[in-house]
Amino acid sequence: MSEVKEFDVGEWIETMDGICQVLGTEKYVVEEFFRADFPELNLGDVFDNKVVYKIFCDFDGKPRKTKFITHHSSKWCDPLSDKYINIRDRVIEEYPDLYQKFEKRSIEKPILSNVEFSIRVEPKRKEEIIESLNNLLSSLKKHNFNEVQELIYKKIDGMLSRQLANNDTLQTNVLIGLKYNVLESNEGKFAFVSGKAVGTCCTNDK
Repeated sequence: MSEVKEFDVGEWIETMDGICQVLGTEKYVVEEFFRADFPELNLGDVFDNKVVYKIFCDFDGKPRKTKFITHHSSKWCDPLSDKYINIRDRVIEEYPDLYQKFEKRSIEKPILSNVEFSIRVEPKRKEEIIESLNNLLSSLKKHNFNEVQELIYKKIDGMLSRQLANNDTLQTNVLIGLKYNVLESNEGKFAFVSGKAVGTCCTNDK
């Protein structure tokens, strides 16, 4: 398993996006619905530290001009090496106005990401069920996985699968994407704030 790395707010790092600065981090733990993905860990063990950062420039020293803030797993982030410290300092010196703007950039709205689940519903009622699911999922407020699953199976008629699965199967005919704020876990667990259901093609539907 990749190492879970820790970074401080304001720390400079290198990522696949270039030379960046950390805006926030959040640790996540293994939950029941995807524990099979981490056979070497126990429930509640930290499996990742998600890092939100702003992108300053690429590795050649070209300042970033669009999509400044993003996030990745800490496994794709590293402390800034001496080589890139020198490039960062050169860019700061050559583009002081751009650096001033960069310094002022902050998180102005929630940084959202998505976890996808597959289910099977009654094929002849699929569109009706998807509409009901979307009405339900639009009103989530920091619900954990168990709460979301309980709501769905309590409120939605026509569910054929017994639970939300975090892997696609031959029986899947609906996918549910649950959105969460990357920097707001609930004691390390996903806290879902909205969701969307979409239909998928299934050869077993008639």
